[in-house]
Parts: sequence; structure tokens; C-alpha cells
Amino acid sequence: MEPRNAYVFEWLDNFINFELNPAFSYPSPMPAATVQTMIDKMKTEMQNLQTEFRQQFFSEKGEGSSEMLIVKNYDAITVMMNKTYSHMHHENIEKSNILPVLQVVMACLEELRSYFKTNYGKYLSEEQPLPITELVIFRDEIVKDRQAILEKLYATGNGDEVSSIVMEALDLFVAKIDSRESISEREVIYHKSIIRDIRNYKGQETALSNCPSLHELLVYWNLNSRACIRYFSLGMEAIMKSSESVDDQLEFMRLQLKNINTLPMMPDFIYDPAYPSMKSYFGDYIVNEIEYLEKKRIGFQPNEAYNAEKNKTAPYKITSALSADQIALFLRAAKDMNLIVSRSVSSVFNTMVPYLSTQKEKDLSPDSLRIKSYQGEQRDKDILIDALENMIKKLKEY
Repeated sequence: MEPRNAYVFEWLDNFINFELNPAFSYPSPMPAATVQTMIDKMKTEMQNLQTEFRQQFFSEKGEGSSEMLIVKNYDAITVMMNKTYSHMHHENIEKSNILPVLQVVMACLEELRSYFKTNYGKYLSEEQPLPITELVIFRDEIVKDRQAILEKLYATGNGDEVSSIVMEALDLFVAKIDSRESISEREVIYHKSIIRDIRNYKGQETALSNCPSLHELLVYWNLNSRACIRYFSLGMEAIMKSSESVDDQLEFMRLQLKNINTLPMMPDFIYDPAYPSMKSYFGDYIVNEIEYLEKKRIGFQPNEAYNAEKNKTAPYKITSALSADQIALFLRAAKDMNLIVSRSVSSVFNTMVPYLSTQKEKDLSPDSLRIKSYQGEQRDKDILIDALENMIKKLKEY
């Protein structure tokens, strides 16, 4: 009795790995008659494989086991395609005279892979590795268009340093294909999107008008390579050093925090999973810098002013139905709209927060709320907007 989940492609796998291996199977050319016999046998076997697999698939019980069966065999087809490709490019391929057989095998495997994608596509994902036959096509496109991509980066206002970050990412991907590493469909889609975005990009279009146009795309692509993180880190440090005023440095960092939280980012992909995302890394980095600068700024105040600021206590507190994060957003918006007039955002929070509490927190930190005002979550924004709209309705009733 045949074991459950028997490997349907066992004969084909052994045929490719042993009988069609030019490294040791055929020290002398294979006779033409044998070549034709193998081709005929291959075609006959392929007619049966789809039927055998369908029977195995429908004998499965449960969605989970069906999905596992599909993914396992689909990936096996990719491995066989890679092995066939390797045989076709072996140094002894001409001497062995088995290239015609390998070409038929490759065509049959491509047909089999297409059959899986057409009939069982819902079980497959972009995480499945691609066969080398598809990867080398994209690899050749990158190599062919490399100079044109670089020239487009220069034409849209980007210098050598920032452009090299993108070119390094593309060059590393080419090297990864050349070294025959396993590469998922998602990775290919990601790198294709980089090239497409560069080709379609017309230069500076959005908020960061004083920066190279590529900055926003690097964040959007979540291209968190070491070179990219180093580039942004050194750039911010240089700007900080060029300003002697702590207030100016704080204003710059707050603007960067606003920008990094506002910019869109490609969903469901991070260039290097070993590192934090661009938003996560620089969000934390900028928040830490803001906290340091704010403490540094207080340290420059006279002792009397410092003590008064730190030891201030409110004789009574007003409890708000809003959360701390929502209060932070409200106070910042009020300052930005000049509904509250003050010399700085810091003074707004230092003056007003000691008199406020929430239903969950009695003592709120002015420093903490000031930082949170630059990190607003969409949910908190929506709740605050809804509250203000209700307030407007109430005002109209007065």
C-alpha cells in the first residue's frame, strides 16, 4: 500500500538529479535514439503527474494539510527547475548531448508550475521562492538599465552619496541572484518597485523641499540598510552641529519627528529584517534626541527658574475625559493655530499640564506629553476630531 502523502514527483526528481546530471552520468555523448526515448518518456510521465497530484490533493482532509501539500510540492518544482537550469549550464553539457532532454524537462516543469499557480493560487504566497529562470531575467534587466537608473537619480536632484544607497541595494540583489541564494517573489516585487518608482519619479514633489528628492522614497521603500541608516544619522548630526542654539536644534528635531511620522511607508516589507524599520529606528532616535535637548535646555536656565519649573505643583487639577495622548495633540494644535499664545511649545505644556489629569492618570508629565504630541496615533487623532466636532455642534446650540 502506497504511503499517505507519497512524493508524487519522486521519479522526476531522481531523473533530473541522476540520469540527467552531466557531471557524472555521461562521459561520452548520449546516442540520439536514447535522447528521443528519454524525451518521449518525459512527456508521458508529465501527462500522469497532474492527475496523480489531483488525486492526492482531493484525498487530503482539512484546509491546513491541503495548503501544506500544495506549498511543499510547489517549492519542490522550483528546486527541480533550479537543478535543471544548473545542468543546462554545466561545462560538460555539450559533450553529454543531453541538452535537448533538459530543455524538454524545463518546459514541462514550467508548465507544471503554471498549473499549480492557476489551480491552487490561493494556497501560495509571495513568500514562495522563485526559480532561477525568472530571477536571471530580472537580474539582466537590472544590469542593462543600471546606468539609466543612476542617471535618472542624478537628473532628479540626487548626489553621489544618496544615489549610491539605491545602487548598492540593486547591486547586492544582483549578487544574491548570481550566488544562487533563495529569493522570494516578494523580494523581486520589492526591487522592481524601486526601479519603477525611480523611472516614474519627477523629482521634488512634497514636504522636504530642502532635501534630495530621494529621501522620501528611501523612507517609503523602508530601505533600512546600514548605508542608509548611517547616511541619515550623519546628515542629522551635521545639521545639529551647524546650529549653536538649543532651541533651533529642538525645532529641527521636532520637525524631523513630524516628517518621519507623516511620510508613507511601503506596507508588508522591510529591506533588512535584521534591523528596525526606518520609522521605528529614526522615531526612537529623534525622540531620544529631543528628550536630551530639552533636559539640556532646562539645564541652561538659572537655578531659581529651574527649581520653580521642576517643583511646580497645581493647587487643583481638572480631570479630562481625553487620554494623555489626545490632550497632547490638542495642546500642540492649539499652539500651532495660535489659539494659545506662548513663546514655545515647551512653555505651553509646562504651564498647563500640571493642572490636568485623566481618568487613568493623576500626574501627567509635561515632557512626556510634549513628545507624544509629535507621535500622534491615528486612533487618538480620530477620537480628538470627533470630540471637537461634537463641541462645535454644542456651540451652535448656544
